[in-house]
Amino acid sequence: MRRSRPCASSSTWRRWSSRRPSARTRTCTDAVIVNRLLPRDLHDELFQKWQRIHHRYQAEVEQSFSGIPIFNVPLFDREVVGETMLARMAQAIYGDEDPSRRFATSNPQRIDKEGSDYVLALKVPFVDKSAVDLSRHNGDLYVTVGNYRREITLPRVLARRETAGASIEDGELRVRFAPKPEQVEKGKARR
Repeated sequence: MRRSRPCASSSTWRRWSSRRPSARTRTCTDAVIVNRLLPRDLHDELFQKWQRIHHRYQAEVEQSFSGIPIFNVPLFDREVVGETMLARMAQAIYGDEDPSRRFATSNPQRIDKEGSDYVLALKVPFVDKSAVDLSRHNGDLYVTVGNYRREITLPRVLARRETAGASIEDGELRVRFAPKPEQVEKGKARR
């Protein structure tokens, strides 16, 4: 996974296709590299099971990183060690693209602090508020627009708070998170 924040250098992280991306990773990624994907033409029962697992996680990655380039890297016939194999892998990922460039120029989501609240802003162009449904379960926020559903694993700072409302402004869904009443009381007691 390549991460990049404004005023920070890009770095590349390798993630296996069976690991779930963290909430923090989703907010500062400029490209995603999914490594060691099995070829689709395998007919062995064991490999078909792994293909189903890869397919499920690949769908989650595509949903989680909507709007960010995703590069799929096949499982090679040998380990990626040495210059020749690294060049082969780089060609599979980037082709003729410059790997040092920033691939995504804007984040599909960001978190803003407004007073004692935090606001999760998600890009949702051409969407009317009446078409959006929000729900929460444990540390996840579910955003449904028509037939499209997105699961967002909330960072701890948001997961510990209450959902206090939502609005759509300038093509962004803005979900407000306020401190829970007991958090407000603890804050008053400390003063």
